[in-house]
Amino acid sequence: KQWYQRRVRDINRPATEEEQLFNFYRHWCLKESFVKTVGTGLKFGLKRIEFDIGEMEGEQCFTTSVAVDGSAVKEWRFEEIYHDNHIIATAIKLRPDMKDYQSSSLLEVLGFEDLFVNQDRLEDKSYFTLFDAKKEIPG
Repeated sequence: KQWYQRRVRDINRPATEEEQLFNFYRHWCLKESFVKTVGTGLKFGLKRIEFDIGEMEGEQCFTTSVAVDGSAVKEWRFEEIYHDNHIIATAIKLRPDMKDYQSSSLLEVLGFEDLFVNQDRLEDKSYFTLFDAKKEIPG
């Protein structure tokens, strides 16, 4: 019930159910990335946000735009990656000095090995002791 009728038509436009689900998940991931970046979560009101979803170029899309309360908002940039049957969407509110981000990727897909570059530290008990001694709440 949080979708504008025009967007419902956009989602349902493709012929196959698989393509319709893909469009739905793109919209959902974009909305989720936007409200998380704004910092208000669902309190923002999903009906206020409409996306004009860009075309996927291979597994990426950089051309999606957003309107809030019916007005286009130009200072937001969205990046979508379709990887391993998952949609990853990020939102960033551009500062004036960030306009060159329009054509380059902010995301990098990491493999499992990339996450453990410093895995030797996991075997170092002194490293764990220092880590474990940190206060849970800094300050």
